[in-house]
Amino acid sequence: AECHLLEPDPLFAGVSPHTQVWMSHGDQVTGVSDDFLPLARTSTCPIAAVKHKSLPVYGMQFHPEVTHTPLGATMLVRADVAESTQGFDESFHMYCEEIDWSWRVRESGWEIYAVPAAEIVHFSGESTRQIPAQSMVNLWESRARLYHKHHGRLRKALAGWLVRSRMSRRANRAKDPAMKAAYEYIAAVWSENGRGPQ
Repeated sequence: AECHLLEPDPLFAGVSPHTQVWMSHGDQVTGVSDDFLPLARTSTCPIAAVKHKSLPVYGMQFHPEVTHTPLGATMLVRADVAESTQGFDESFHMYCEEIDWSWRVRESGWEIYAVPAAEIVHFSGESTRQIPAQSMVNLWESRARLYHKHHGRLRKALAGWLVRSRMSRRANRAKDPAMKAAYEYIAAVWSENGRGPQ
C-alpha cells in the first residue's frame, strides 16, 4: 500500500511523505481517542500510524521491519562495518535478517541512515506469492528468532501470547488446509517456552 504521512514526526525522519509499505488491510484502525494524533494513512486505511500526544507511545498498522517495505529491502553497507559486525545471520530465512543486522550494527556504535532520494525497484511479493503458506511460516519463524535473540523473557512471553492468540484465530477461520497448517505451526513455534525456532 502507499502510505501518506499526515504530520511531521521524528519517527518518520528521512522517510518520503509517500512511501510503499506492507500491511494487512484485513485489520484496520478507523478511529483513535483524543489522546492520540494520526501520523499516516493509506487509501483504504484512515489511520496507518499514530502517536500519543504526551507519552512516547506510537502505533503502526504497517510492517516497517519486513522486506516488502522498500527501506528494509535495500541496504548499502561499508565493508568495514560488514566485517566488524559479521554481516547477516544466516539462521534467519528470508525475513528479519536485516533487522537483526541493523540492531547489531547500532550496538557496535555505527550510524545508520535512510536515503529517501535513492530509487530502487522492488517487486513486492514475487517470492511469497509462489508459496504463500511456507512464506508465512518463514516470516513468523524469523520473527520468533528475532525476539528470542534480542528481547528479554517478559517481552518474549507477551509477544508469544499475542502471536499464539492471533494465529489460533486465523487457523480456525482458514479455509485453505495449507494455510491452516501454517497458522497452527506458527502458534507452536511461539510456544510458552519462548525458545523460538530450533
